[in-house]
Amino acid sequence: MPRARVGGVHLHYAQTGRGPDVVMVHGLGANLAFWGLRIAPLLAREFRVTTYDLRGHGRSDAPPAGYTCADMAGDLLGLMEQLELGPAHLVGHSFGGGVALLAAVLRPDRVRTLVLADAIVPGLRAGARRGTARRWRAVRRRLEERGMELPPTAGPGSAELLDRVADPGLRAARAGGGAGLFVPFGLWNGAPRAALQWRALLRATTAARDFAVPAGLDRARLAEVRQPALALYGARSRYLPTGRALRRALPACRARLVPGAGHFHPMLQPGVVAREVRRFLRAAERRGTAAPEAPGAGHTPSGAPDGDGA
Repeated sequence: MPRARVGGVHLHYAQTGRGPDVVMVHGLGANLAFWGLRIAPLLAREFRVTTYDLRGHGRSDAPPAGYTCADMAGDLLGLMEQLELGPAHLVGHSFGGGVALLAAVLRPDRVRTLVLADAIVPGLRAGARRGTARRWRAVRRRLEERGMELPPTAGPGSAELLDRVADPGLRAARAGGGAGLFVPFGLWNGAPRAALQWRALLRATTAARDFAVPAGLDRARLAEVRQPALALYGARSRYLPTGRALRRALPACRARLVPGAGHFHPMLQPGVVAREVRRFLRAAERRGTAAPEAPGAGHTPSGAPDGDGA
């Protein structure tokens, strides 16, 4: 069980393959196994793939505080330094997409390309609230039909939503599947153990509050991201408006849809996702894409954005 000490926190990680570096960042409530079914092994045929558990997740330490997007971006950059990785291709899902984006802003010289898989970027939501609200009402209705009564304040992407879904009493409802609805902690990730770990994290740390701290990734800051980027969103995802906004905000961003899947398309369509990511990375390697130079003032934060699972 390899772990690296980064800023006083031990982060559990795994590496496989050989070649240019790819680092994969999971979302809230998940762990590095999120990528391990088919995506990481397929990429490892051509790349050295590093996956890791965010702090408070999986087998990484769970300190009492320090769970903002900025803290997580600091962990990511620190881990890359500890493992002596070269400038890397970053792949992030949901909250992990925001972490990857912020790392690219803080240290552009450490990031070659970005794959943003249903990334959640709070700074881009203002123009997309109507469509997001409509999709959320539909998802909420389907969850409640399965016995998951939600408090009025449990909005899309909130830690409160994940906390409710992780309730041990809802284990049967989570495992039931149905209508293409992916429910966190139900089909993967050591379901019961991960659900209990998530609830303990929210109760024993500042995580629930920290997750909601804005990362400052507004349109002006995103315009600084010069790396080639792929915005990869599920065709049924309620975060599609964010994907469209990313394509407009990032100077070198292309967008692709994963058919027949929503926010958790890496779990539901891993083969499709792996092919899209591999195609994008291969093209970047052929072009010889290099990481932009650091602006001089860039730095890694020392410790001091949500989804149906983030």
